[in-house]
Amino acid sequence: MQLLSLSVLALAAGALATPVNPTAPQTIHYKIDQSSSQEVDATAAGGPKQTISTHLAAYVTVTLTDTTGGRTAHVVVDSVRADTGSVIPQAMLDSLKGSAYHGLLGANGKVGAFKPMKDGDANSPITGMLSGFFPRVKPGVKSGDAWTDTSEVNNPVPNGQLTKRTVTNYKAGASEPREGAKATRIDAAFSSSLAGSQETPGGTATIEGTGTGTATQYVAPDGRYLGGTSSETSQLSVSGAFAPAPIPVHIKQTTTVTVLK
Repeated sequence: MQLLSLSVLALAAGALATPVNPTAPQTIHYKIDQSSSQEVDATAAGGPKQTISTHLAAYVTVTLTDTTGGRTAHVVVDSVRADTGSVIPQAMLDSLKGSAYHGLLGANGKVGAFKPMKDGDANSPITGMLSGFFPRVKPGVKSGDAWTDTSEVNNPVPNGQLTKRTVTNYKAGASEPREGAKATRIDAAFSSSLAGSQETPGGTATIEGTGTGTATQYVAPDGRYLGGTSSETSQLSVSGAFAPAPIPVHIKQTTTVTVLK
């Protein structure tokens, strides 16, 4: 059962720090590597226990430009690739190539909803991924600062929708060399609640659960997001007329974001 698909590309929710030169657009190329494992125990529905593992590599170009109230983020998907044998068809991933999205990174360090450009699919899982791509960094952050952020993101899943509410505790560490810059290290610990539904051949499935995770991310003095890593474990429960008892789903995922030269 593929519940999260591309939406599990997400990191902790947030935005970029205030740049040193607010008039100069920034264009950065990123690679997002994610490995995920889903263990589904369908014995309550007369099925087997099943483990689904996949690895995705997504390449995106992000351009940030000043606008009223913050910065506009314009994102273009360059390509998305999956391992051979992935449950996600490569043809579906190929259809994402060239798709563009835009959103607002507010002056308060919050990210608004990303929307597709032109006639793109507003329910694309890419929109959920982008809403949680950047670390939440408050303006003027310095080593030793700590803060909390709460976010809620609606992520499309195949034939359904999943809402994820996340509370993240951040702490700024010392500066470290990263991508040729002296970047601030941001450590985070987060917990999430998830709820949604999905249409299946056996009827509507109700999804609910919780998750916990940690992340380490890096931000340059000029506000550039310089990548990082995160890991999350989620426990979901799937119920519906197709099973006499809820079906447990255990998900582990790790994500690494790197800046491409």
